[in-house]
Amino acid sequence: MTKNKKIILFSMIAVAVIVALSICLYFVFNRETTSNSKDKAVFAEKSDLAQKVLEQTVNTNTQNTISLGDETNIAGSGAAFNNGVLTISNGGTYQISGTLSDGYIDVTAKDEVTLVFDNVSITNPDGCCVYSDDAKTLTLYTKKGTENTFTDGSDYLSTDAKGTIFSNDDLVLDGEGKLIVNANYKHAIACDDEIVVNGGEYLINAAYDGVHANEIITLISPSITISSQGDGIQSDLSSVSILGGNIDITTAGGSENAPVKQNNDFGGRWQTDYDAKYTETEENSDSPQSFKGIKAEVAVDISDGSLTLDTYDDAIHSDNSVTISGGSLNINAGDDAVHGDVYLTVSGGDISANTCYEGLEAGTIEIKDGNINIKATDDGINAVENESSTEDDMTNRAPFGGGPAMEGYGSLIISGGNVVIDAEGDGLDSNATIDISGGYTVVYGPENSGNGPLDYGTSCTVTNGTLIAGGSSGMAQATDDNGQNALMLYFDSTLSSSDSVTVNDSDGKEILKYHSEKSYNCILFSSPELKENDTVTILVNGSEKGDVKIVGGVYYANVSESGITEAQGGFEQPGMGMGHGEMNRGMGKGEIDRGQGDFVRPF
Repeated sequence: MTKNKKIILFSMIAVAVIVALSICLYFVFNRETTSNSKDKAVFAEKSDLAQKVLEQTVNTNTQNTISLGDETNIAGSGAAFNNGVLTISNGGTYQISGTLSDGYIDVTAKDEVTLVFDNVSITNPDGCCVYSDDAKTLTLYTKKGTENTFTDGSDYLSTDAKGTIFSNDDLVLDGEGKLIVNANYKHAIACDDEIVVNGGEYLINAAYDGVHANEIITLISPSITISSQGDGIQSDLSSVSILGGNIDITTAGGSENAPVKQNNDFGGRWQTDYDAKYTETEENSDSPQSFKGIKAEVAVDISDGSLTLDTYDDAIHSDNSVTISGGSLNINAGDDAVHGDVYLTVSGGDISANTCYEGLEAGTIEIKDGNINIKATDDGINAVENESSTEDDMTNRAPFGGGPAMEGYGSLIISGGNVVIDAEGDGLDSNATIDISGGYTVVYGPENSGNGPLDYGTSCTVTNGTLIAGGSSGMAQATDDNGQNALMLYFDSTLSSSDSVTVNDSDGKEILKYHSEKSYNCILFSSPELKENDTVTILVNGSEKGDVKIVGGVYYANVSESGITEAQGGFEQPGMGMGHGEMNRGMGKGEIDRGQGDFVRPF
């Protein structure tokens, strides 16, 4: 081989090696980046359209007026009526009134179009009521004091429209009047791009989703009531952002219509026909396949507003992140009250889940502030699998909360707020860690021995704040010794709603009190009030049972009628399915006395 040929051959080999190495590095980098991104919160995308709506005032004055009826009268330009179809071909503002009993509005203009509704009634037995093919932004505005009703047919001659009101491009709903939408085919309000709902009152009945968009959905300050057979509000590819307003959503008949979900104790997989019933995609089905209140692919962000959600499935659901920083949420859910596949953050607001299977669920849950009250038929708060793990929720889980957590499982972080949990399953459950550095957390835990007030995989560290967790001792876990001082009390008989347990400091001041309307035989106290080297007194129903000297870490004690006995090295757990005394099932209220008045459970 000649020297030149060797040089060419070596050069070709070098280029091939560099290309192959570059491809390998590319995939490694992207895989690592994707993996890391799944452990981080993703926030709702910023909506430039919503900002524009906030900054602008809709000018309803126009020379273009349309009166629908037996004879349709049109003044101005840009509109025409033929064979039941009102066509808007030019950009601009149009005021519409009257009744159209067999037809629809077809917006063919490519510029921005505003339709001002002044007591409009449109019924279309064969299709949608409003269709926009290519308008840059379609704005539907209801005049003050008016009621406007749109009703479609159960079958469409043309399936280009996905709902009673449909736009291929951005859609804005605004005004001071009322808009009633009766969707018999699929969605009530649908858009292939972005939807912004500002002012006005909306009454929506939908065969599928109430409000459905491919991109961002932003609710600024509407009064909106949705009764849907599918999802209430869904962003198929992006985010839902709620900035305010009054939002009332019922899906598929509400939580009372949902099948009862049950679990097998001792680490078994969830047994339910809940998800098996619906396996088709919505596009290939004659019925809705999702029944959540607020659902988004990327993120749900709630910063204000009053929300009442009664849902067959999750009340709030994101395939990635949920962020709640304000507002008032009143929830009844057939499944989770609030669910994020990867991340869930609560930094403000009031969340009351009166009925749910699990309260808060995500890969990683962080509670910074706010008031949270949850009543769950299974876990109250569950930090479980995120998207970096593809295993089923319970598959390969460390048995009974012990042992190493599977990679990809999240953690529960509480740094502030008031949290009250009433759970038939685990109160606070994390497949990895629980870290508490602030706030006031109370758990009215399970009465069955297959669950515990706390359930964690690797550690539970409390460095500040108050944690009070009671329930069955069968699967009970204490906090770690390397955190702040704690008392782990086990009772030789079952306590009930007529009983209370109090901890007084050395001066006789009541610092902690536990009273639940559920039965319990185990309580964990962890609080800054348990000061080093102080001697505290344990009382049951006002009767002193003995003193305990706080010497650091967790103090384990058996409490009997005759007094207190230290449990050296921790309490010896009873056998499977056994506890101290008979466990009587039942749900009820409870309250915690902080020494300065009662902290009363609102249920």
